Amino acid sequence: MPQASEAVRDRAAAWFLDDIIDEIEHGNGRLYPDVLTTLAVLADQGIPLFVASNGRSRYLAAIRTAFLLERYFIDFYSLDRFSLMSKSALVKQLLNDYGIEKAVMVGDRRSDIQAAKDNGIWSIGCRFGFADDKELTEADIVIQRFSELSRLNLPSLVSG
Repeated sequence: MPQASEAVRDRAAAWFLDDIIDEIEHGNGRLYPDVLTTLAVLADQGIPLFVASNGRSRYLAAIRTAFLLERYFIDFYSLDRFSLMSKSALVKQLLNDYGIEKAVMVGDRRSDIQAAKDNGIWSIGCRFGFADDKELTEADIVIQRFSELSRLNLPSLVSG
């Protein structure tokens, strides 16, 4: 809707958000294969997990509730929660809030890889998400499936 006014685009985005949340709440959402089992493995390894998302807080809350994700993640950060303008600023906020010096950013978009680089942390690009291959060229590691995370030596990247 490039010709529409900002008000019209904002209204359309709000309707879309309401509809997608409704779909999630009615059981029509799905996680990528092996996400829950992989999160359980990572949590069992003692790796503190966080979400840093461009998605709206309401959207994240719907996903968190529908898939019972609070048992795996310490906190869920979103741009609108902190009124920030970039994923890099969001990751910086999270790292500062929790006093984290070493971390790994896992994501499927260029903004995820850039946020890692801007904050001096490792990046893992996910080829199974929304990004095309060009968005992931600067990632430190690229994975094909979420389950590959449990086979990486993540504790060595985030400790010490």
